[in-house]
Amino acid sequence: MNSSASVWRPILEPRPSRIKRSLLILFYFLALVSLLQAVLPLHWLLAAFAAWLVLLGLEFSSWRHDPRIVLLHERTGDWWLADCAGSTARMSLMRAMVWRYLVVLDFRALERAGPRRCRVVLFADSIAADDFRRLRVRLLQGPPPGKQLRE
Repeated sequence: MNSSASVWRPILEPRPSRIKRSLLILFYFLALVSLLQAVLPLHWLLAAFAAWLVLLGLEFSSWRHDPRIVLLHERTGDWWLADCAGSTARMSLMRAMVWRYLVVLDFRALERAGPRRCRVVLFADSIAADDFRRLRVRLLQGPPPGKQLRE
């Protein structure tokens, strides 16, 4: 049996995460509670509350937009990332941090056409459950044979 046939090649289409949104709402709520509990002069409280409202508004408006990265796939050890504008970039996986419900991928561009570095954060509900499990296993096993993580 050919060993390359059994290797899972990820083709991922991340979608907005409800876990991420829930955590952000929780943190904004906690920030508001701490702001209300703060012993500050009234003008400082009003300024902090205005800043909190602006940040919350920016966060809610960002939820309306498409995710920045709409497709990730890996071929021959290099990753290809496509953004919502339709441009693709060949990237090298520099570091992967893997937890049970979260995967953080740090990429570096191999070609200078796009951004030099890119971080992709995937929560468990960002992609299909089976793909998330396979991605975690793949990242924990290390790079494919013959490929090393680049420094």
